[in-house]
Amino acid sequence: MTNVIAIFGAGTGLGLSLAQRYGRAGYHVALVGHNPEHLKDLTEKLEEEGIETFGVTADLREVDSALSAVSAIREHFGRIDVLEYSPLPAQMGFVPALQLDAHTIETMSGIFLLSPVSIIHEVLPEMVERNSGAIFLTHGATVLHPSPNLSGIGTLQASVRHYLMSLKTELADTDIVLGSAVITALIKRSATAETIPESQLAQIPSIDPDDIATTYWNMQHGDGNFEVVLPAMS
Repeated sequence: MTNVIAIFGAGTGLGLSLAQRYGRAGYHVALVGHNPEHLKDLTEKLEEEGIETFGVTADLREVDSALSAVSAIREHFGRIDVLEYSPLPAQMGFVPALQLDAHTIETMSGIFLLSPVSIIHEVLPEMVERNSGAIFLTHGATVLHPSPNLSGIGTLQASVRHYLMSLKTELADTDIVLGSAVITALIKRSATAETIPESQLAQIPSIDPDDIATTYWNMQHGDGNFEVVLPAMS
């Protein structure tokens, strides 16, 4: 049976690059996102490249919607071999730590903590049964480097990162790969990059999403890293 990569939070940046990297290696691709029109465009582009692709619309702020996406992928492809999670909704921004309260955390917790934990919990049993698979979480710089006025998202991503690290210790004797990438620059061709005037782009540190996709591929195929910071810091 053909291997399947499921990309949660798929967009024109990292999501597309991952789909192309794995698709060209023979994987089927499942894309999960909130905008059906964008998913349709991505799916058509990948299909034109000869990559079998299935798009699923889901609201990753809601655990039930996230798990419904998992069920839809299984129904369509029969399995999930690689999971990558990296949604960043435009309407959810950073807040100063002094203003971070329980309500704000609650509004962010679905997409940045509860859904990824629930999805991983759902797909892990089949990976354990096969003794194969990979799970990758993509984070922003604040998960490692707290900064003034940039709280909220990193607080929750740090929690799910800790969960992934704990899983790694418990799955150390298996062939399941768990990994994290901390992105400290603007991802080229991403939805965020498209909102920035071209005159300003040259002044902002950036990274090609193809490089992130290749890094994940290498992590899955034995480079030994659990976590990488990209671009690499000198």
